[in-house]
Amino acid sequence: MTIVTTRFGRVEVSPQALIELPLGLIGLPSLTRFAVLEADAGSVFRWWQAVDAPDTAFVVLDVVSVLPDYDLRGLEAEWSNLDIDAAHRHVVVLVTAPGPSLDSVTLNLAAPIVVNAATRRGRQVVWPEGRYAAAVRLEDALAPKKPVELAA
Repeated sequence: MTIVTTRFGRVEVSPQALIELPLGLIGLPSLTRFAVLEADAGSVFRWWQAVDAPDTAFVVLDVVSVLPDYDLRGLEAEWSNLDIDAAHRHVVVLVTAPGPSLDSVTLNLAAPIVVNAATRRGRQVVWPEGRYAAAVRLEDALAPKKPVELAA
């Protein structure tokens, strides 16, 4: 399939690179189909280019590869809605928001996108208020955490 984008020009994408979000994104319900494009070889960043909106693309991160402590408990209903079980791989990504400079880029921890890797269908979910922030500086989110010191 060939898609036309304002950022990347004409791009050939395989069916395996397409993601469907039947309900769209929060605030953008008409965007339901995305092509996953590699940012750079080996990068943790991916572009999600809207198939039906040539001027819309987002940078996303696979949460497991960059934030291993991100707590996925509570997504069981989403796993079920997307037919994800122990036999089906899933992907959870977080959307970034650009800023005027690289150090002002933020990461939305409050509304991850869950995708069944086999069906390529997903859904954006919102955590209960207060669990995670909607705008955390990427630099802060990825900073190494201090080791926990145990009392003697």
